[in-house]
Amino acid sequence: MNSKNRKYHYLGLKIGILKDTLLEKEFKHVFYISHFSFLLVSAGTVKIQVNATPLYLTSNSLITIPVKSFCKVLDISSHGVIYIITFTPDFALKNSIKKPHMRLLELLTMQFSKAVLLKQEEVFLLTDLIRLLCLGIKKPNNVVFKEEIIQFKFNALLYEIIGMYSTYVALQSSDKTSKETLVLRFFNILLTHCKAQHEVGFYAEYLGISSGHLNKILKEVTGKTAKESINETLIAQAKFLLQNKYLTLSSICAVLHFRNLSAFCRFFKKHTSFSPLEYRKKKNFM
Repeated sequence: MNSKNRKYHYLGLKIGILKDTLLEKEFKHVFYISHFSFLLVSAGTVKIQVNATPLYLTSNSLITIPVKSFCKVLDISSHGVIYIITFTPDFALKNSIKKPHMRLLELLTMQFSKAVLLKQEEVFLLTDLIRLLCLGIKKPNNVVFKEEIIQFKFNALLYEIIGMYSTYVALQSSDKTSKETLVLRFFNILLTHCKAQHEVGFYAEYLGISSGHLNKILKEVTGKTAKESINETLIAQAKFLLQNKYLTLSSICAVLHFRNLSAFCRFFKKHTSFSPLEYRKKKNFM
């Protein structure tokens, strides 16, 4: 591989820093159809193809590549530099600090590429954050708090990008499909009621549709069923509460409205492979 080009991998997150004309065999799999991607052009120009559409991006351009989109870098100009951050929606949601913000959910469920032209200082900020994230990924796996370091650096980068898009592009725009709107409504209700309401039927009734229809739309847009999304949100809430060493497992069980402590522990271990207490010990939250 050309020494000027770099790739970094961590679970569902991949970063490519490309500084030279691509060789097809080197970066054949830079983009993944199951991933959401950002492409930042910090210098020069780049030609890409998104689905059937060729696009020419100039310096300081930032573009989103939605999940299920075919994308390919065709050419980079002399002295060009591009950064590609690609990750699964699951990685973004699981690594979101506290609970996912609606702006993040809007971004992850959109179905069209959007390009914006950033200010130079914004590009400098994003490239610095990307480099810091890459340094975190490069740390040996036995480094204490490597997972947390990556999580916080990823969140810093992600929410800076979301903030910039909020400035330059109206994410809640008229091109949002009825299916996307329904998915966003579901997640908005889920974030409000997930602690007390664990069943798909509650959310379907709230939205005025059948459980089967809700599952069908969610599976089509996000790749997951309503129950999978509910369970993942509950696990995220549980992990956040477990960070507070002053909260007993019984109190967390009550906050999350499980019928008893045994049911909560079984649920947590089924979805994480750890009991709540083992998770606390593993993360040094004792």
